[in-house]
Amino acid sequence: MFKNPIVKKIAFALVVTVVGYFLLIGTFLLDFAFQSIVSFVLRLFIPADRLYTPWFPPTMHVTYALLIGIISWFILTSKANLLVKATWLMVPLAVLLATVGMFLNQWPGLVYFMGSLITFGTIYFIYRRKLSWLYYYAVLLVAGGLLVLMLTGTDI
Repeated sequence: MFKNPIVKKIAFALVVTVVGYFLLIGTFLLDFAFQSIVSFVLRLFIPADRLYTPWFPPTMHVTYALLIGIISWFILTSKANLLVKATWLMVPLAVLLATVGMFLNQWPGLVYFMGSLITFGTIYFIYRRKLSWLYYYAVLLVAGGLLVLMLTGTDI
């Protein structure tokens, strides 16, 4: 399709960026829908004063993160092509980093430390597996984007 390798790399990077961006928007919208639907269904059976306890919202976030983790495991271990896997890698990484940020937001230093551990651990995993540069790009795009959001005080 692309004869020039530089043009091919730029096109792949653009696909990962644009499609990954829309995947992330969709993922966080799906999180909202998931929590809304589960809350609605549970309110049919459990009184609101017993349902909305301090442990309920964190449990919902962890449940959704686990669901994304399971879906991601199937996608990332499938025979899907490189572009699909590299683009999808942005989703579980963003969910994990956002979840860490939500749970540890009272301790910004710890958020930066854990985010760094997760990011560099992922990069090390990619390096050890000798995966394509597109995986590195996806990781740096997500980590950099969430770092900018955190430094500017923007909420997801």
